[in-house]
Amino acid sequence: MLAALLIAYTTTSLQFSGSEWAAFAGFVGVSCLYISVFYGLGMLISALTHRPATSLVLSFLIWVVLVLVIPNTVPMVARALSPIPSAGVIAGHREAVQRSMWSSMRGQMRQAGDRDARRKLRDDVRAQIQDETDKILHDYLEKVDAQIGLGILLGRVSPSANYVYAAANLAGSGTRDFSNLRDYIKRYRQQFVDQVQQLRRDRSRQLEGVTDEAERQEIEDAPIDPDALPPFDVGRRAFSDTLVDSQTDLLILVVLNVVFFLGTHISFLRYDLMK
Repeated sequence: MLAALLIAYTTTSLQFSGSEWAAFAGFVGVSCLYISVFYGLGMLISALTHRPATSLVLSFLIWVVLVLVIPNTVPMVARALSPIPSAGVIAGHREAVQRSMWSSMRGQMRQAGDRDARRKLRDDVRAQIQDETDKILHDYLEKVDAQIGLGILLGRVSPSANYVYAAANLAGSGTRDFSNLRDYIKRYRQQFVDQVQQLRRDRSRQLEGVTDEAERQEIEDAPIDPDALPPFDVGRRAFSDTLVDSQTDLLILVVLNVVFFLGTHISFLRYDLMK
């Protein structure tokens, strides 16, 4: 890991900040903790068996179950216990809401008087459709989060899953980071749209005093300056916050190390060297 980091530093523009160095050190620490779990498990199995072949087979079997079987089975169990509707079902539901509201609006449009009343009615329907679709999407995301949470809870049976969860949090790509990114994108989208609309209003005011057609066309076709748009900067959470999110998985790895070590110590004291 240190050699790879050195090569990256000397051949690329990679630069770490203080919190990123702390995260890297934490990643190395949790990797050592994870490796020591399997060293402890191997010693425990060796102390409980009398034949090397038996120890090897048991070690391999347990490794396959903990590293391959459980992490790949848990998502299927979570999907069965906490199902979520497919994207097609959600899209159909949203389309049905839009059709229902627009058809209801057509009946009201016939009774509307002037053009302003019809425009207000259309704006109200668009707002209602947006509210309803937002509710549908919010309910869908809540079910997705519930399924992810259940999968994480069940996956913690495997130390491999604990390692992945802790390492992902330290790297800034855990479930909390994903949730924060999703919220940030929602806020940024609104900021982006508001800024673009403001720039268009400013451009319309510039066109008010322009009479030359070529100049008006040049102003209208001028591209928007990217520097005038809000920057997309999610930012990185503090290292202490990532440690808090990783504390459950780190505690499990520590407990497993202690249990395997104590079990090995007790088994070694009781080991019959004559067998």
